[in-house]
Amino acid sequence: MTEKEIEAYFVKRVKALGGYAYKFRSVTQRGVADRIACMPNGEAWFVELKKPGGRLSALQEIFAEEMQHTKQHYACLWSKQDVDEWCKRFTEVGRDK
Repeated sequence: MTEKEIEAYFVKRVKALGGYAYKFRSVTQRGVADRIACMPNGEAWFVELKKPGGRLSALQEIFAEEMQHTKQHYACLWSKQDVDEWCKRFTEVGRDK
């Protein structure tokens, strides 16, 4: 399974949930997440997608820490199964926003 395949699967799943998964590239900072997912419940997520056995670069680790520090929604997903698990939060009945 390649990172590209996982990313395409993520985009498809987000769209099926009624959200948008924008490709994110910063011209001034390396290490930012691959996608910004805007979900129908109003949440925006910074999502890094990796293949199984992949690794975060030092700059990606710093970005993840910055997102945690500023209380942003951030996820790093390593497989289609991780994507499916992440998507469950948007399909659970009675979930609080």
